[in-house]
Formats: sequence, structure tokens, C-alpha cells
Amino acid sequence: MYQGDFDDYKKVRLLLLEDNWDDVGLIKRAMKELNHIPEFKVVDDENSFLIEIKTFQPDLILADYDLPTFNGFEALAIAQQECPEIPFVFVSGAIGEEIAAETVLNGASGLVLKSNLQKLPKVVQEIIDKQGFWHSKKARIMSKRISARIASNLQALRRIQKFLESKKDLINNDLQVEANSAIEDLVRMSEDLQHNDK
Repeated sequence: MYQGDFDDYKKVRLLLLEDNWDDVGLIKRAMKELNHIPEFKVVDDENSFLIEIKTFQPDLILADYDLPTFNGFEALAIAQQECPEIPFVFVSGAIGEEIAAETVLNGASGLVLKSNLQKLPKVVQEIIDKQGFWHSKKARIMSKRISARIASNLQALRRIQKFLESKKDLINNDLQVEANSAIEDLVRMSEDLQHNDK
């Protein structure tokens, strides 16, 4: 495995929903203890949260419970609808036992109080170490690489196809048929991979 491949598997993309930048700094500092390389994207409102779920494609979501225009339960509901396979961990200030229990009942993977941030890397690490997490991550990375190779080969075949069409009076028709068939196969493979990534 190349070093770049190894780094890809070691990276953990963390979407952090937090409006207090002092707390953002504390959370980032705590996560340096993680056995993986954290890559953060910080958002503080519903619109940004929705956008980054789709564009950043996080491996895990960390969310404050109480924000000015958006609360943690609303964020959890959105995450469960948009990306139910992504673990969701509340990182919040003091909250009552009833709310703490409700976070788990509503599908959160964990809860860490801001007063006890040293526990955050352990909670996240336990989620990462669960069977299937890295298998799924590896599958996504490999799927993207295969899709990129298919796209590159498809472009090359289309250039060949254009050349064959421009020389169809001089070239055996069987070559054109084979080129067209190869292009159709690659297009189907690409569509299958895109479907599986969803």
C-alpha cells in the first residue's frame, strides 16, 4: 500500500456543528489524542450543516446540543434522514439526565460533556473500531478510484471511437463495433458504481 493510500484510511472526516469558536478549539485539541488523523469541517447553522453532509461526506458527526437557531435533535433528525449510516455524537454543555437518555433513544451514537472532553477521543475511537467502519471506508475509497479509472478509459475509448468513425471507409467495421461495445460496458460499470455509492 502506498503512503497516500495509508493516509486516506487513517483520515477521519469530522463534521462539527458548533457555534462557539473557543469550544471548537478545545474539541480540536482533544481530538489530537485520536489514533487517526482528524479532518474537521465546522458549521454553525442548519443550511451549512445540510450542505456539508452532502459535500464534505463526513465519517462522523459531532454536534453541540444547543445552538441559537438550530438544536442538536434537529441536526440528528436531518442526519438520520440524509446519512443514517454516519455515527452522530453529541458534544454539549451540562444537560439533564432526561435529555441525555433521549439523545441515545433518538439514535445518537454517544454523548460527551464539554466539561469532560478528554473522553471524546475514546468515544470516537470506539465508534471507529466497530466492525465494518473501515471496511466501508476502504470500499468507498476504492470505488472512487475505480470510477476515476473507468472515466479515464472511457474518454480514451471515445477518442478512439471518433478516430474510427472518421476513417470508417478505411477501417474494418468490426473494430467500430468492438469499440462501441467496450464503451457501453464501461458506461454500465460506471453507473453501477455510482448507484452503489449512494
